Amino acid sequence: MQESTPENTRTWRDLSDQLTPAQITELQREERTRCDPGALLWQARRYTEAALGDLLQGDIEAPADATEVHPWETGYHEYGWSRTFKGTCWKAAGFSVEIFDVQGEGGVRRGASVVTVPRRTGAAVGPGSSLPR
Repeated sequence: MQESTPENTRTWRDLSDQLTPAQITELQREERTRCDPGALLWQARRYTEAALGDLLQGDIEAPADATEVHPWETGYHEYGWSRTFKGTCWKAAGFSVEIFDVQGEGGVRRGASVVTVPRRTGAAVGPGSSLPR
C-alpha cells in the first residue's frame, strides 16, 4: 500500500496520522458544517506543510520584535521556506501603522501598512447605523 503524502491524498482523513488532535477536531467540526471536502484537504495539507516547516526550520528563532508569528510555508515568497509575522504596531490620530514582515531561510524582509481606524463616538455600530464622517 502506498504511503499517504500531502500530494497523493484524496481526503483530509488520509493525512490524519500527521495531524495534531486539535487540528483533527477543527477539521471534523468544519466537516459537520458541510464545508467543501476540497477545502478541508487544502487545510490539512497546510497543517502538514507547517509541521514539516517547523521540523526543518525549527532552529531559526522568530525576530525579537515579532508579536504574532505564523506557521512556516513554502512557495509563497522568494525564500524557500518562509513565515509571516507581525511586528510593532503604533496607533495615533485615527491611524494605525502595522509592521508586517516575512522571515525566510535567508533573512527578514520588512514592510509596513497604514490603516485608517474610524473614530468612535459612543454610538453603536451595527445594521442600519453608519459611521461618523
